Amino acid sequence: MVWHVINTVSGLIPEARQLLRENDCQVQDVALGELSEADLGARLGGIRAVITSGEWWTAPIFAAARDLRIVARTGAGVDRIDLDAAARHGVWVTNTPGATDHAVADFTLGLILCLLRGIPAMAQGMKAGRWNPLSGRELGSLTLGVVGAGRIGREVIKRAAAFGPRIMAHDIHEDPAFGQRYQVAWAPLDELLAE
Repeated sequence: MVWHVINTVSGLIPEARQLLRENDCQVQDVALGELSEADLGARLGGIRAVITSGEWWTAPIFAAARDLRIVARTGAGVDRIDLDAAARHGVWVTNTPGATDHAVADFTLGLILCLLRGIPAMAQGMKAGRWNPLSGRELGSLTLGVVGAGRIGREVIKRAAAFGPRIMAHDIHEDPAFGQRYQVAWAPLDELLAE
C-alpha cells in the first residue's frame, strides 16, 4: 500500500526522502501554514501522513482528514497539536525531542553576543561604508540568567560558560552535579531576575 505523505519542512534531508521512498511513501512538499482550517482539512483528503514543522492541528482539521494516520512533528513541542482530537480520530502524533537542542542553543548564544556587542548595527554600518566601532559589553563580565535549564537551557549554559560569566539558573528540577560542573548558581526566579 502506498502512503501519500505531505511534507511541510523545507529542510527535509535526502536520506529521509530516500527512507520514505523505500517504505512506499509518496512525498509531496506543500506549504500548509497559509491555509485556513477548512482548506487544510480539504487538502488532506487521501493523505495518510504529514511531516510538519509548526502548523496548527485542530479538532476540525482532524475531523476532516479522514485518512490521516500520523502527524510527525520535526521539533520537540506539540503545543500546536490538539492531542485529544488526534487520539479521538486515531491519529498518531510524534515529535523529535532533542533534535534541535544544539541549533537553538547556538542561535540563543548568537543573539546574546549580537546584543552585547552591537553586531547588527556594526554590520549595517559596514555595508553603508562606515566603520563605526561600537563599544559593547563582554559576556564574561556579566551575570547570565537562564530561565529553564532543560535540554536547551543546559546547552546554552555549556556554551556560555566558555566566556566566563557568572551563571544563574532557575528550573523546577535543579541538578547539583551539572551546576557544579558549569559553576551554575541555582536560584528562585525572582532572585535570578533581580540579578
